[in-house]
Amino acid sequence: MEDKNGRTSPPTEPQNIGGDQIGYWVRGNNNIIGKNISVINQEIKPTGLTLLEPDYFERRKNVKDDFENWKKGYAFELPSIYYEYEFRRKNVTDEIKQKLEANNKLLILGESGTSKSTVLMEVMCDYFRDGYRVLHNIGSTQLAQPSDIVQYIESLVKGKNKLLIAIDNAHDRKMSTIFYVINQLSFIDKSKDLLFVVTARLPEYDTLVTKRLLELEDQDRFALKKFNETPDIKYPVPYFKNAEEVEQFFTFYKSKYNADKSTPKNYVDIFNETAGHPIMVKFFLLGKGLREDVENRYKFYLFDSETKKTISENIKTMLICSLYSISNNPITDKIVDDMKMRKYAKAIIGILRRREDGTWITIHPRWDMELFSYLFSIHDEDEIDDRKTQLSDACSSIFDLGDKEISISVILALYDMAGEGRIPINILDGLVRIPNYIANDKGAMYKIHAYTKPVAYYNLKMYDEMLFECDEALRMNHIGVTALSNKGLALNCLGKYQEAIEVFDKLLEIDPSDIYALNGKGSSLDNQGKYQEAIEWYDKALKIDSNHVIALGNKGFGLSKLNRLEEAIQCFDKAIKLNPSYANAWYNRCYYMVKKGEINEVLKNLEEAIRLDKNYRDFAKIDFAKTDKDFDSIRNDERFKKLIGD
Repeated sequence: MEDKNGRTSPPTEPQNIGGDQIGYWVRGNNNIIGKNISVINQEIKPTGLTLLEPDYFERRKNVKDDFENWKKGYAFELPSIYYEYEFRRKNVTDEIKQKLEANNKLLILGESGTSKSTVLMEVMCDYFRDGYRVLHNIGSTQLAQPSDIVQYIESLVKGKNKLLIAIDNAHDRKMSTIFYVINQLSFIDKSKDLLFVVTARLPEYDTLVTKRLLELEDQDRFALKKFNETPDIKYPVPYFKNAEEVEQFFTFYKSKYNADKSTPKNYVDIFNETAGHPIMVKFFLLGKGLREDVENRYKFYLFDSETKKTISENIKTMLICSLYSISNNPITDKIVDDMKMRKYAKAIIGILRRREDGTWITIHPRWDMELFSYLFSIHDEDEIDDRKTQLSDACSSIFDLGDKEISISVILALYDMAGEGRIPINILDGLVRIPNYIANDKGAMYKIHAYTKPVAYYNLKMYDEMLFECDEALRMNHIGVTALSNKGLALNCLGKYQEAIEVFDKLLEIDPSDIYALNGKGSSLDNQGKYQEAIEWYDKALKIDSNHVIALGNKGFGLSKLNRLEEAIQCFDKAIKLNPSYANAWYNRCYYMVKKGEINEVLKNLEEAIRLDKNYRDFAKIDFAKTDKDFDSIRNDERFKKLIGD
């Protein structure tokens, strides 16, 4: 039966059932029907969501094993967070809840290892204590049947329940339908009774919004675009801001768990060495840095000290599981058994753990990435050949299962790591043999040529190769937006600014509101010294999204060049307020400070940009040290030379 909005009733007619009850549905006479939560969970299971049961935490008080696993490097599970066994940055959760309740929805953003999922679980626990029903996908179960999700949520709200919807890893296409759900429920009056809190990893979320939208279903694409343009609904998880916060982190665990009283370095050194990155700080607390932890576990679980060789089946198993972890795919018992690797998975229990629900987890995706860096950092040709064989075998095992979505996501993860320098790109190009079920899929191959490879080549500053891949993609689809966007970027980087403008103009013919193209055209004009024209294009982008940090940072740069310094600093400061981790805004802020003659501030801003993104050290060597006359005043400053490594 349909209601006046055309939505159907939930799939199963509610009835009065004993046990834990929840207000669930409203009949025509406005009577709320109670329903057993376990029954509801069975009904909503196909959607990928779970409703936290009232006695969930009561049944999970024993978290001793969880802490032991945390000491081994794993993240805390939800019960440990509920019982406050983990260090919490209360200022972060308070800010999140304040923004969430002001907007009814919030997107928590951060790169891998910034504790997004932990923060999400902290928020879930807080609202659970406050009497909210919590519907979630912790564990990254794929969301499905979005219309049913909408109906269930609407039913629960009508049943007079306060409801928090918590979704992890929304940068993954498998989760992106949550934006459709949010959009469909926007008709509900804004109140604190229905809240959506979503996490997404950077830079994956930004690339989904700017370059991969066309990969989504029409309804999801429209909803994500609308959501992304909503003001004040993003919260970038901050790093530890200073040595004092690092000390608080150490003190909490030392006092609560009687951890080792010694500190490997003073807190200022730890903060400087880790740049305040949460997972890096954690591994210092565990007694060593992340790289050292990877090296030690590799030697214990994956290397035979007698033969001086890797244990081939162990390392193959670890590589498979790490690729699943990095690409945000669950490692299930079925996958472990289908690949005949349960025996080897059990043998590496210190770096691969089985949960009670039948899924396996690695230490952390950031740990997995560091493992690849370590494996391919050697220079011995024989060892490199072994690594290539092991990685090739791992990829073949994944591809042989025939799951196209997983295989494509793994290829993307490999090229992402190549772009970060974790795997040599020349090795990867000769190693990854794309299976026929992908090679024969024109749409899948377009994605690989239009996005996967170009992004890696861009990060490695291999712009000719990037341009070649984009042209390959455009041969498959001559109006492919992703390929055109990346081609414009490649041309810009190659100094072919007018050709880049022609590409961005073509994109704007397809979609005049394409913020990426508007920014791209502005950047091309900037590079030609046409700052006023560039600002006009940035303003067009900001008219669509006034909080677009890239457009704000770029506009500030142009304003600085035109000596409109007060306007420039407003742009930089707004961009940094919106995203304190946006290195480009800190970097461009140097242009403002040098013109104000504030040399100490120039160096502080440059230092922050380099702390957030080491690439800005190289940029400074080119922009500041060699080409830009504005920086003549600091070129011979010893502090500046130290920052750029001269």
